[in-house]
Amino acid sequence: AVIADKVTPDLDVVVLGSKRGKGKTDAERAIARQSGKARYQLLDQPGLEHLLRMDLAGSRFFFAGGFERADPGVPASHPSAIATAAGCVVADTLDDTVEFAVFGPRRAAGRLAAERKARELVEAGVGLTVIDEDAFFQMMRGQGGGADTGLAGMLVELNALLDPKRVRRALDMLQKERFQLYVDHDADRLVGVVRSQTSVGLYAPHLRADGRFGCATPELEECMGVQGKVCKHLILLVLGVASSGGDGAGLLRWVSKAAGGRPKTDMDLAAQSFLRHKGAEAGEVDWRPTETLPEDFYAF
Repeated sequence: AVIADKVTPDLDVVVLGSKRGKGKTDAERAIARQSGKARYQLLDQPGLEHLLRMDLAGSRFFFAGGFERADPGVPASHPSAIATAAGCVVADTLDDTVEFAVFGPRRAAGRLAAERKARELVEAGVGLTVIDEDAFFQMMRGQGGGADTGLAGMLVELNALLDPKRVRRALDMLQKERFQLYVDHDADRLVGVVRSQTSVGLYAPHLRADGRFGCATPELEECMGVQGKVCKHLILLVLGVASSGGDGAGLLRWVSKAAGGRPKTDMDLAAQSFLRHKGAEAGEVDWRPTETLPEDFYAF
């Protein structure tokens, strides 16, 4: 690839980061001037990651060791399940047909023997690549984030961006019962009230285009599940909106920005959401919920 130092109409791709930096304002002005005349594709960082992603479909992976981002009681949160969802093949034994050997940082049965075997294969020059847990999740980024992102692709990407255990909990909730999602989704933000059909719990998660996020209870206290990261209620809202025809690829871009930040729950926004929800429940406000069905998520 050739890297240009300014935006011109004959470029193939222009990438704009989400943060301020030298030359960004000039680039944005050039893009505005060239609107309708240029041939280039305008991307953000997640879009670039998807464009430059490795083609891993059919690649053979072997996993050994314990993984920090996996819940031992939830097989679907294990990296091997994520690799399978991305179209990769998971091998039961480490041999010369395996392309990537992934080792978790924790002790587990068979890990030492697998590490010795991996060293032997590397020394034999069979083309095996040995990576750790962090490198695996970096590799998964962009595997499911194209413009035509479906639920399967979204889950691959969410597992790579966020804590897979939280993603699994959100998916478990969607598979077990119906939810009513009161949603306000525009070009700048996703705001909603999540209500279970079988419990009295209400939560108001929100996600902005710049990656700011949060989640609150009706008492205007921060959701206990946040703890510095995107909570299961926001993940549930994102999956619910995407499954109902929302812009999954766009939401993934926002989640990508949120994944690298800290929560800052907007209590004013949460209060507005709860008041609007109360009005909708009383028939005073026209805010109709989107209902999720467990069977829509059984395949995952």
